[in-house]
Amino acid sequence: MIILLIFIMCGEADSSINAENTSTTLSNGLTLEAYEKGWKEKFEIFPILTKNEFDKSIDFFQSYQVLSENFPFSELGIIVDSNNYVCERKTTGTIISAYANERHPLSLYISETGDDENVSEITIYEYIVTGDYNCSLENSEEGLFLWGPLFFQENQWWGFIEYEDDYWKQSGEPDILIRSFAKRISLGVSIND
Repeated sequence: MIILLIFIMCGEADSSINAENTSTTLSNGLTLEAYEKGWKEKFEIFPILTKNEFDKSIDFFQSYQVLSENFPFSELGIIVDSNNYVCERKTTGTIISAYANERHPLSLYISETGDDENVSEITIYEYIVTGDYNCSLENSEEGLFLWGPLFFQENQWWGFIEYEDDYWKQSGEPDILIRSFAKRISLGVSIND
């Protein structure tokens, strides 16, 4: 049986590109390190997760590892802007990534508290999110792409959705792999109904 581990990196030194490439000069003369530093300066700031929120988020994250025999959440029911969506876990195809407009709450919690005892073999990106779910509006052709990992905070679940940001264009349209941007969105108090 093939075991697919979901790796997510933590800390500023770890980004979507390995350290060897961070000093690489991009096509417009900007370095990747400078590009990512500029993006971090735009971050929104949110409260740090509590221990209970972190544990609940990590438990969910570990439960949806692809190819796991106890893969209970291949489909989620969420509410976004008072609309009901059914989301299917993306299990095949290319991994799609986006820059989040904040430090991922799981990464922030680990770096601020040093508590990573429940994380085991997963690693968490500081501000890179992956396209994890295709969501369809109930009884409609409309939908959205949900970026994760999902997390629990302030008595509700959260994920990320893509939004328009002109940062890439303002930076001179450098030749980089990730050109999408995502921001947090409430998914409702339950994602398992």
